[in-house]
Amino acid sequence: MSESVGGAILVILGAIGIVFLWAIGGALIGAFAGWILSLTPINAWIDSGVHSIFPSVVHVDMVGIGALCGFVGGFFKSSGDEK
Repeated sequence: MSESVGGAILVILGAIGIVFLWAIGGALIGAFAGWILSLTPINAWIDSGVHSIFPSVVHVDMVGIGALCGFVGGFFKSSGDEK
């Protein structure tokens, strides 16, 4: 019985590891997308929009926002079985 419990724990830890790999991959893709976005004029629009809502924010780090959104979005991957 202890071998089956050990195997179940290994499967659970493996599943958790895969989920975190998806989230880290999403963060990397999000950071890259944020970097690309920071090179465009859209960055100035986002800066002014955030500054109008939060006056204490002087500059928005698009790479950080992209990484954050990608990390959070990495936990919401679908399995592709929807009909």
